[in-house]
Amino acid sequence: MTEFWEYYALLEAAVKLKPDEFIKNSEMRDKSIVGIKGLAKIVIQKAKKVLKKSDDKELPLSLVSAKIITGSTADELTELLELAQNVESLDVVVLYSNLVRFMEVFEEVYFALDGLSAGNR
Repeated sequence: MTEFWEYYALLEAAVKLKPDEFIKNSEMRDKSIVGIKGLAKIVIQKAKKVLKKSDDKELPLSLVSAKIITGSTADELTELLELAQNVESLDVVVLYSNLVRFMEVFEEVYFALDGLSAGNR
């Protein structure tokens, strides 16, 4: 299993919990934070490699300019990368309510970038 999917699995396990179970389970919250930070790191690294850019802030728009992702996905990605930077300080309810969003958007961008880095462009 690749590193991306190991981080993804941490979020997948958390999503299976009911909100009240997640709130009470500090170990699962900690694993979710590790998963979110890991997914963000991998997506940023892949984007930098594909785009040959180093500025994290301009990556989502650069991905749109390169026709790799849509504008709406770039908006989501921008917001989620900002949340990921401060994920430890997020309210636990906000964290839980965004888990699926983190999974979906990071997975969409990962697949878009993975296809390019594999030479499928």
